Amino acid sequence: MSVLARYRALPRSQRAMWVVGPVGILVGIGLAIWFGLAASVGKPLWGNLGYDVRDDRHIVVIYQLSRPVDRTVVCAVEARELSHAIVGRVEDVVEPGGEPRLVRHVEVRTSARAVAGEVTQCRTQ
Repeated sequence: MSVLARYRALPRSQRAMWVVGPVGILVGIGLAIWFGLAASVGKPLWGNLGYDVRDDRHIVVIYQLSRPVDRTVVCAVEARELSHAIVGRVEDVVEPGGEPRLVRHVEVRTSARAVAGEVTQCRTQ
């Protein structure tokens, strides 16, 4: 018995599910891809590369930024102490133009000795 003959032998409701099911799965995959791209295309992406504690009042945070070159990007850079409290914060403004991938070194003044530094968010303006 061929596949087509088996398909025709099924009750009508089961035949409809063999068509609607795969089509529904393909539509769901398409929507997931579309939502994923809509949420990430044109948005800045960053990765923390490290930090250098200079003294009790300064830390340098190093991060990599991938960005759209036609918009201003503002990144929040924070310094934290041993108990994870924020002891310093600065907004690093990256003007439009230049390279789409940058490595940034940002100095943050602190109110106490910092033990870690990181970029917590980047946004376009």
